[in-house]
Amino acid sequence: MAQVNFDQLKLFRDIVANRSITRGAALNAISQSAASQHVSELEKQFNVKLLDRRTRPLAPTRAGRLYYDFCRDALRRRDEFQAALGGLRAAVEGEVRVASIYSIGLSELAGLEEEFARRFPEADLRIEYLRPEKVFEAVQGERADLGLMSFAEPTREIAVIPWRQEEMVLALAPSHLERLESLEQLRPLEAGIRMGVAVVGAADPGVDTPADAARMEEKLSQMGMTTSS
Repeated sequence: MAQVNFDQLKLFRDIVANRSITRGAALNAISQSAASQHVSELEKQFNVKLLDRRTRPLAPTRAGRLYYDFCRDALRRRDEFQAALGGLRAAVEGEVRVASIYSIGLSELAGLEEEFARRFPEADLRIEYLRPEKVFEAVQGERADLGLMSFAEPTREIAVIPWRQEEMVLALAPSHLERLESLEQLRPLEAGIRMGVAVVGAADPGVDTPADAARMEEKLSQMGMTTSS
């Protein structure tokens, strides 16, 4: 064949699959006579009978079965090619520039870089770690496509999209008084942080030693509760 016509391949495939020229023609939005004429032209071209018109329902000859397999495989390969081509057209390519504050990079971006590389292998992710004001300037100056920072304020030129909420945590180094008295409560007090004190009716048992922990675990066990170590 000089040129493959996929519409004609589909027509013959549908005729054989449905064992009916009429149904095959309907599936391809043409008349029954046009479909029958197409089969006759194919038989003249190949100089062999493709359909056994003496049987009901219609059945392909051995040559017709070979041609049916060819039509089915050619159409399948065409569909696979079109799907792969569509995937290439939709692929993310080029460079994505991200400016991020250091804290986000330390906690989040290592895993996100791996996920980005897996999902978009044709794209290049470039991350620059900056101070918060420099992140904003990088986006505003179009040196970054995306900025990651805390407490960003939107402007006319820059939109702010909330990403995630995180609990604020205060970290303090062990203090001098804490080391002297072995009381961790002294750490925030020495740092100038106010602490509240409440008077209760009965004192809770302290858990300061391994023996205290064992007694507490036994008490919880009696109450039907378990602890994980």
